[in-house]
Amino acid sequence: WQEWKPGIARQLAAEGNTVFLDYTAEWCPNCKTIEAVVLNSQEVAAQFAKFGVYPIRVDFTTKDSEIQEELRQHGRSGVPTYVMIPAYKPNEPIVLPEMPSGETVLEALRQAGPSKQRPEFWSTPPNTQPTEAVCR
Repeated sequence: WQEWKPGIARQLAAEGNTVFLDYTAEWCPNCKTIEAVVLNSQEVAAQFAKFGVYPIRVDFTTKDSEIQEELRQHGRSGVPTYVMIPAYKPNEPIVLPEMPSGETVLEALRQAGPSKQRPEFWSTPPNTQPTEAVCR
């Protein structure tokens, strides 16, 4: 997962990268459940790698005002919030349900499409199946 900075998601999308934003917080049990069961599943991880998604974790633990403003821009007031931003379409975010299934995340990914180029941080260890792709 990449580190969030203000404006980074729109910049990456404008440059041709599909971006996934995970707005989360340490005090959010639903966030932790979705991360463990859905976002860290082999199927979702493999498709993120295949599509060259830039996954960004946005830590709202301290209720940062800049993050609060981004949440408002997506029509949300808190966490969990999940947003897919298509490559070359930084102003057309796909806001997912608060408790998405793996299939919901994958459908948003299919709708968004792949990044123009697979980021270097995605790698597939030698002698493994694509579903075991990992993010360095």
